[in-house]
Amino acid sequence: MDIIKKKVYTQKEMYAAMVQHIKDIFRETPDLYAALANTSAMLNLYLDQVNWVGFYIMKDLMEKPKNQDVNSTEDQKGDQNESLIENQNGDQNERLVENQNGYQNEGVIENQNGDQNEKLVENQNGIQIEDKKENRIKRSLVLGPFQGKPAVAHIKVGSGVCGTAVESRCQQRVDDVRSCCNHIACDLATASEIVTPVFVDGEVWGVIDIDSPLPARFDVEDEEGMKALAEELGEQIRERAFSFRINQSTLPD
Repeated sequence: MDIIKKKVYTQKEMYAAMVQHIKDIFRETPDLYAALANTSAMLNLYLDQVNWVGFYIMKDLMEKPKNQDVNSTEDQKGDQNESLIENQNGDQNERLVENQNGYQNEGVIENQNGDQNEKLVENQNGIQIEDKKENRIKRSLVLGPFQGKPAVAHIKVGSGVCGTAVESRCQQRVDDVRSCCNHIACDLATASEIVTPVFVDGEVWGVIDIDSPLPARFDVEDEEGMKALAEELGEQIRERAFSFRINQSTLPD
């Protein structure tokens, strides 16, 4: 896509031009990541004195189970929850006794196809769906398309400027990142940062993160312009019904 930087005279005109470019970018492709990649490139083209421009996207991630001690009742593969102990040969504990013919004890009612009750659902490979008593699905920001140096891949909600923007559901403008106690640097040269949440159907879809090597690079007009840009981006994503969540993945150690 050939994006030509329009001649503008004010910040307001600049952001209006970028909003129009977003419409054109999303009209060109049905692929979300392709559109986001071109959007990050377009932002980098228009904005001066910036050293990192990109997206962090909210996703559903499956948290890794914690390491267990010698008293753990799980087998080597960790495929069992606290409510059911089952060894590799399929032997089960006192709470569930079932012979090879599928006879069941009083504690669990299971149909002929091996469907299990709400306490434990296990597919043919032994992968278990989370126990309702312990929600192990975690919402996290995951690195999306960007322009700049390699960055942190995962950011927890509430961590750093990006995570704070998600938790508060509010735009964050930091004039001096060195004064920010929980700042997560994408580039050590970064001095100031602006992070703008993107909403889709009232939920935080992700954030637009822009860094600058200059202190206090961003002002009120940047705040207003980025909010308008984020609003258009959220509308484009909603209209095209992009699937932007991963239902099951794994958090890093």
